[in-house]
Amino acid sequence: MNVQLLVSEYCKNAAKQKALKERNDELRAKLIPYLKKNDCPEDGPYILELSEIPKMDFSWKSYAARLAKKLYGDECKKQIKLAIKKAGTKTVEVLTLKVNPKWKG
Repeated sequence: MNVQLLVSEYCKNAAKQKALKERNDELRAKLIPYLKKNDCPEDGPYILELSEIPKMDFSWKSYAARLAKKLYGDECKKQIKLAIKKAGTKTVEVLTLKVNPKWKG
């Protein structure tokens, strides 16, 4: 197993994925307004169907903050800091992409 090839492939894929997401966001911004007013063209192998679905507008974080303020009043920040301290932390693995300054290719 050539680990350097795996590292290179991973980094290239991550860059492609980022570029594809950015491009899809641009396309989406153009397509949604068009499809709100027009039917999707049927000249190519793919079509898009625009649907509107309900999405809950609820934030557990905001709700918890309001509830904490209600329960603890001015002591709210102190109680949150205490809860965070009690929760502790755990270590997770993260892969960070960097350019290799030693590579000459």
